[in-house]
Amino acid sequence: MLKDIGGAEALQTLLQTLGIRTLTEKPEHYGLGLTIGNAPVRLLELTNAYAALARLGEYRPWSLLANKPIPDNVRMIERDACWWLADILSDNQARVLTFGSRSPLRMPFKVAAKTGTSTSYRDNWTLGYTPEFTVGVWAGNFEGQPMDDVSGVTGAAPILRDVLYWLNDRKPLTWYERPPHLVRVTVDPRNGKVIGAQSPAARMSREEWLQPSRLPRPTTGADYEPRTGRALLSPAYADWVKSNDNWLSSLVTCVDDTNRLVAFRITQPTDGLIIRLDPDLPKAQQFVLQAVPSDEVVWQCDTLKIQRTGSQATALLKPGAHVIYASRLGERKRVRITVNAP
Repeated sequence: MLKDIGGAEALQTLLQTLGIRTLTEKPEHYGLGLTIGNAPVRLLELTNAYAALARLGEYRPWSLLANKPIPDNVRMIERDACWWLADILSDNQARVLTFGSRSPLRMPFKVAAKTGTSTSYRDNWTLGYTPEFTVGVWAGNFEGQPMDDVSGVTGAAPILRDVLYWLNDRKPLTWYERPPHLVRVTVDPRNGKVIGAQSPAARMSREEWLQPSRLPRPTTGADYEPRTGRALLSPAYADWVKSNDNWLSSLVTCVDDTNRLVAFRITQPTDGLIIRLDPDLPKAQQFVLQAVPSDEVVWQCDTLKIQRTGSQATALLKPGAHVIYASRLGERKRVRITVNAP
């Protein structure tokens, strides 16, 4: 996305305009990684940049003096974009996949929050804001030593939560009013399109607020696989759909460059895999079985016991040579594995 809107130079210019003074290298030094935080920043400057988001796009220089004259706000970012960003960053449902349902960022009032963790867990951040307050938290060792798997949500986020609770006890925090010109639509989150009246019944839906002049097109039957109702994604997503990172699993599939559906295949275990049992683990060692697409898959092995927990299948390992089969909608695939004793 950053590449499409001007690359690192565009973002670097905006960040510098918002008071980030540590971005002194040329844009190509940072590259597109600038958008995910590969550049050094100061806590105070970063927090003040988030304060511009909290003011719905209006920037104001920071000051440590209460009686210092306050300059007028300067609009830097479109108001609607900031409202959407606050709405996204305050969505507890969106946090569940990564942080779980009861993370430190789940509070009894709405807060826009963003965490960040540096390489090797050297330190971490959490920034949060409401219309009244912007809070920035850094957590780490002052001597620069890495922490023991402490991330933004487990290190800085609990501190942010405690500060916001303290502030809310003294003056209840509020939230932003929705821009009146936005319209509420039902979209399929798998493809971002408005669920049309003539399209198949969607297996997933979300309510979103969008600009009337920029609504996505309605879905049609061509957006879904006829037999299963899975959303059809473009070839650009083929590698992701096949990978273990595909958290939507059986809800999506893909067409390749020749407009064919992604072929059914076993992704785990790979054919010819050799496994050595660990003598320090219990005897009933298990191996997770995976296939793409993953819905309606039936697993079979004549020499190993296959068990299912919900949608997940595992094979109970024992020494020997084994052939594992996966069947789906009339197709059958197989892989061979060898399990060696400890």
